[in-house]
Amino acid sequence: MVPRDLDDWHSERALEREAAPVRHAVAAWLLAALLVAVGVFGGSATRAAGHGIGALRQEARVLDHRLGDLSTQLAIQTAHAAGRLVARHSVGLGMS
Repeated sequence: MVPRDLDDWHSERALEREAAPVRHAVAAWLLAALLVAVGVFGGSATRAAGHGIGALRQEARVLDHRLGDLSTQLAIQTAHAAGRLVARHSVGLGMS
């Protein structure tokens, strides 16, 4: 390692130590602003989100019900088609 590299590394660390209090102050200010925003807007936002989640759950129930109906209809149609296929196959073989 060249001594110049070591000097550069030490000077970078010194600059980071100088900037650290400023970064910490900015981070603390942002955290305080976030806490104030949550305190001011948190209740109404939570209620609005609760209503939205309730509506989403209702839509999911409706969709589940519709998909269940479609699944049942598809199963019935498949059973009828399979029955017709078996009947044709039996007639074609002379089993009826």
